[in-house]
Amino acid sequence: MLGAIGASIGWGISQATKVIGSFSLAYVSGEWHGVEGKPLVQMRAAVIILILAALVMAYGKTFCGT
Repeated sequence: MLGAIGASIGWGISQATKVIGSFSLAYVSGEWHGVEGKPLVQMRAAVIILILAALVMAYGKTFCGT
């Protein structure tokens, strides 16, 4: 449904999903236990940005109006 840009959008969403999934599994498994301050804030911010970027990519064709 996205036409020629579908592969690029799919690749971006795939990469974002991998990073979000990796962080989630690491967080749940306790790898981030004891981490406080700036590193944790930066990682959470990065995950939020990736989620927003994936949403924008998913609806990219709608936003373009084509």
